[in-house]
Amino acid sequence: MTLLIDAMILAMLAGVLAYAWMVDRRVRFLMETLRELQPMITAYAAAVDKSEESVRDLASATRSLTEAPAAPRAQPAPPAKPAPRTGDKAA
Repeated sequence: MTLLIDAMILAMLAGVLAYAWMVDRRVRFLMETLRELQPMITAYAAAVDKSEESVRDLASATRSLTEAPAAPRAQPAPPAKPAPRTGDKAA
């Protein structure tokens, strides 16, 4: 009976070791992939930071334009009256 229990424990231990080996391979592959992606992730983060800064600058410029008092606009000159036509008079 104890031999059967020992065999079951050894079988389960072998299963755990096989599963741990499989998980280790997958984790190593994941870490390698992350190392390859690191430059792209860094560039993406820099681009996001730059776009956030641009949005802040645009918002600041918009606020400063709307808060600034509007300069009075010059009134357009009224249309000039047409000059009388001198060549059409009958004598």
